[in-house]
Amino acid sequence: MFKNLIYQIHLYLGIASSIIMIVLCLTGTILVFEEEFIDAFDQSYRVSQNEGSNRLTLDEKIAKVEASTGKTVSGMMIYPEPEKNHTFVLSASGTGTPEGGHARPQQVWIDSYTGDLVAKPETGTADGFFHWVMQLHRWLLLDKKVGRPITGAATVIFLILSITGLILYAPAKLSRWLKRGSWFPIIGLKKAGNTNLILHKNYGWYALLPLLLMGFSALIWSYPGYYSALEKLLGDQLGKQRFDKTIPLNYQADSLAQRLSIEELIADADEALPYQTKIYRIDLPKTKDESIMIRKKSAAFVAYDAADKIQIDPYNGEILSVDEFKNWSFRQKVAALIRTIHIGSFIGLTSKIIYFLAALIATSLPVTGLLLWFKKLRSKKKRRQVQLV
Repeated sequence: MFKNLIYQIHLYLGIASSIIMIVLCLTGTILVFEEEFIDAFDQSYRVSQNEGSNRLTLDEKIAKVEASTGKTVSGMMIYPEPEKNHTFVLSASGTGTPEGGHARPQQVWIDSYTGDLVAKPETGTADGFFHWVMQLHRWLLLDKKVGRPITGAATVIFLILSITGLILYAPAKLSRWLKRGSWFPIIGLKKAGNTNLILHKNYGWYALLPLLLMGFSALIWSYPGYYSALEKLLGDQLGKQRFDKTIPLNYQADSLAQRLSIEELIADADEALPYQTKIYRIDLPKTKDESIMIRKKSAAFVAYDAADKIQIDPYNGEILSVDEFKNWSFRQKVAALIRTIHIGSFIGLTSKIIYFLAALIATSLPVTGLLLWFKKLRSKKKRRQVQLV
């Protein structure tokens, strides 16, 4: 009785949501390797066309950009590869939104050799394509006020389908599940029904844990109450690294004091945390009495998609504090990584590969589920015809 009820819930929710599920899962599959595809195909503005030219220092680039834009460079993102262009963050005092809030800082691409502004093409970029895919994934290309509730409800249904599938297809005996044939069932390509059952049942099981992580983390974008409850449960702000700031120096800097070059400060950060770096995110001090903050992400194959933070005295290079992500508590890590837990990059390329395969399986589940249902309907119809005869 109980399993029949679970089956009915799984079946009819799956049928009702199948089209939206295919769209969400397929777009999610595409978005897993968004960063890698953009890096590979958008080289016109992300890679310098001036290799071999005289390379300006970062401070010279800052001065050049501020002179040409009339705005202040408040931060930057620097890649260790010399040919990759930088992203500078510009802020202008006195700007704000019509509602009275703060305007979002402007980000511009800067040639890594000459310091010139690099125009990003308005069309025909991989970034533009993935932006469209993201809008389809999050709002179904509808207005946010319409699309967000629909995708939010679809996420809840997705979780119900995952949990009911867990109950329906749980192996009767663990020893049976651990057999080689159960872990890697052979797909009978000559028997479409058998193929669909294996794809839906066994491989759905393999993908279950990543799918649950995707689903529960996705709810934060649709339900503010869930967002707040999750913060209370974890005891920390979600994605709190966004709010990291420079810190005051423990002395008042002389007005004539000369700041060390940014290259020297990056070298100090590398000495404090000597590992291969994927990207540097640098926050410049807003006043002369503040530190410079450098955040580093590891380029290791298996590494948290989170930055270690170093606060440095900009005048003498003294390391004021080092905050390594690996030393955070489990709940703090989950709170900080919540977005990357959804998109699959939370432990680097390793988790991305796992998520890609899981999302690909998830895309197939509505299709295989419908095919199994159609097969069952045909079987019932044939049995009725036989009974009539």
